[in-house]
Formats: sequence, structure tokens, C-alpha cells
Amino acid sequence: MSIPDQYIDILIFVVFLFLNVVVGWRYRGKTKSFKEYAIGDKKFSTATLTATLVATCMSGSLFFVSFENTYTRGFYYLLASLIGGSAGLLITGRVIGPRMGRFLDKVSIPEVLGHVYGRSVQLIAGISCVVLSIGYIAVQFKIMSHILSIVFQHESPLLVVIAATIVTLYSLSGGVKAVTFTDILQVFTFGTLLPVLALAIWNRLPDTGQVAHMLNTNPTFSLKEIVKWSPELSGMLTLMIYYTIPELAPELFQRMAMAKDTTQVKHSMTWTAFICLGLKLCIAWVAILLLTDQPGLAAQEVVPYMVNTHLDVGLKGLLCVGVIALAMSTADSTINSTAVIISNDILPPLKLQREGSLRTAKLATLFLGGFAVLLAL
Repeated sequence: MSIPDQYIDILIFVVFLFLNVVVGWRYRGKTKSFKEYAIGDKKFSTATLTATLVATCMSGSLFFVSFENTYTRGFYYLLASLIGGSAGLLITGRVIGPRMGRFLDKVSIPEVLGHVYGRSVQLIAGISCVVLSIGYIAVQFKIMSHILSIVFQHESPLLVVIAATIVTLYSLSGGVKAVTFTDILQVFTFGTLLPVLALAIWNRLPDTGQVAHMLNTNPTFSLKEIVKWSPELSGMLTLMIYYTIPELAPELFQRMAMAKDTTQVKHSMTWTAFICLGLKLCIAWVAILLLTDQPGLAAQEVVPYMVNTHLDVGLKGLLCVGVIALAMSTADSTINSTAVIISNDILPPLKLQREGSLRTAKLATLFLGGFAVLLAL
């Protein structure tokens, strides 16, 4: 008996969620200590560490930002993102990474600051990280809701709650190890989606020569035009400088602290920079194909147009799980790192407990997941 078309995309989504449950449960391990829950046993391979770093850096919100801005702003956004973003990751990995040796036994960036500047700074940094991260987690859950409403043309808070619950539960049960191996699944899912998406749109173009014509005639993709001084060029240079500034977000530091030594930090961050560059180029290429096919769309119309015009049954489901994979991979990393900060860097300085506690970290994971869902809905 054949499955009705309207259920195929939903089935793809359900299967993807089920696979995340299976992988999260399979690699939950037996966490024996708070430190192992926070940064693992430091036996991760460079490939595994690179995969979880890529999953952390490539968020669901970044997909929409890159896609829509490449379509509407062309090189003014694309060059800033590609050059600045790659440079920022390379500086973090190859300049900051080799100097992290004495901090690789720390579980969070506030703990590092506390080690250098004292408990008061650790507490302030911890609270700042939590406030920032709760909003970031909520944004990823909101992205899940947004892509589900575009693909299924129906607002479904229940599906978002289910996806967020799965993320929260495997983060709670297995700590960073479960998060890391689900990240691998999620990166593979999105990495597979992009070429399929580009091929589907390419095959629907009446004349593929239109792409070269668009790139030659569209002023936002003309190097001669964008180098002329203008407010757009000024904005591009400012954005490029911003992206180039290296950052140590809580979830990024936690991934780097999972490495066995600074050499592994340097190598994994270098690979991450180039893989993220490749994924961003793929996203940009899909946006360029859409601009060739249908110029003049507003930013918020680009993804709905792609879904309704170019994606058949099955491909819609793949787009849905691909974007949700990005959102989940960033959300789980942020939930885990923030729960560790609450347990290790906020409660002990407040003298509510003596040291980082595994039980407290798990309770914090539940709180963060639930509160972020409430913000997103």
C-alpha cells in the first residue's frame, strides 16, 4: 500500500527524530563524573571533534541569514561572511588554540576567567553566558517552528516541542558524548541535503546559461561595482571585520576543551573553518540559482518560493530535516555547555553548592530546554 503524498514529508521528519533518539541513546555512555559529563573523556578523534565543531558553528539561524542575504545583497554579504567567518575560525584555532594548554582541563570559559581573575568574575561571566545562551537556544527552536510552517504550511507547536524535548533529553542523559555523536548525524544530514537541493533547482532552470548571465549583469555580484566606495561597501567591510574577530562562545570553548591537546585543537579548528566555508558556498550557490530563476523577491519570500516552486514531495521533507538538523546541533551544544556553566560557575560562587554537580547540570538542562521552548512558542 502506497503512502499518501501529504504524509511522506512528515514521515521523513519523524524518521529523522527517531534516528536522533537512537544515536543519543546508543552513545549516552555511563557518565561517572561531572567533568566527563561536561567535556567527555578526551578520547575523541580529530574527525569527531571537527564534526561537532562544524555542527556547533553552522546553526539553523545562519542558514536563513546566509541564504536570504546572499539572494538580496550578493557579494556585499557573501564576501564578508566567507572571508571574515573563515578568518575568525582560523585565528581562533591557530592563534588562540595553541595557547590554551593550561586551560584544557577547565569545563567552561567562565571557569577559565575565574581561574585568572577570581570568583566574582567567574560569576559575572557565568550569568552573562546563561542570559546570552537562553536566547540563542530559543532562536534555534524558533527556526524549527519557522521551517516547519513553511514546509507543511501549518503552524505546529507540538512538533517543535517534540523536537526540543528530544534535544533536551539526549543532552540530559548522555552529556557531551551523546551531543557529539548526534552532531555527526546532523552534520551528515545537512551536508547531504545541500547538493540535492542545488541539483533539484538546477534541473528546473529552463536555460542553465542564465546563471552566468545573471552573475555578469547583476551589480551586487560585480566586483567592479562593489569596490566603488558606497554605504554598502562600508557595511560589508564593517561586517567582515566583525566576523574576523575571534570568539570563544561557551559552546565553542567547550568543544575545544574536549580535545586531548592543543595540537588537536589547532587541527580540528582548521578543518572546521574550511568545511564551514564549503557549506556556506553551497548555501550561496542555491541562493544564486534562485536569484537566477526568480529575481526581485523580498528576503522573507525566498525560502517559501523555493519550497513551493522547486521542491517536490520528499525534497520538502529533506529540506525540513536539514534545517532542523542545523538548529538541533547548535541547540544541543548550547544547552549542554550552559547547563555546565550553571552548575559549575554560578551556584558554587553563590555558595549554593560546593562544586560542579552532575545532578545539578542535568536539572539545569531540563530547565534550559523548557524555558527556551516557552520563549520560542
